[in-house]
Amino acid sequence: MGYLEGIIFLRAGQPLVDGHDPGSAGLSSSTMDIIQALEAENIESRPVWKLMHLQPLFAGCRYFTHGEEESVSGRLFQQGVCLPSGTSLTEEEQERVIRCVRGLFL
Repeated sequence: MGYLEGIIFLRAGQPLVDGHDPGSAGLSSSTMDIIQALEAENIESRPVWKLMHLQPLFAGCRYFTHGEEESVSGRLFQQGVCLPSGTSLTEEEQERVIRCVRGLFL
């Protein structure tokens, strides 16, 4: 699905820089569209885990961005979706998830 506009897959060590506003809060509409579309097909998904520095317990702790205007973790939290995964996921189940997400971008 990496060939679809708006879909990227991150690999270990891959930089994520695109001018995203680190001050933006909440999830992007496309993230929620994906989650809702999967839910409509009875496919479990969720946003990525809430960032530690945004949780009340760590509210007073220092947080280091990746640059003056760059928060990789902020962008991942805003735009990331955890899709079903695991060794028990069959090829048919994988295709079902792929078809659902692909249908939003084609």
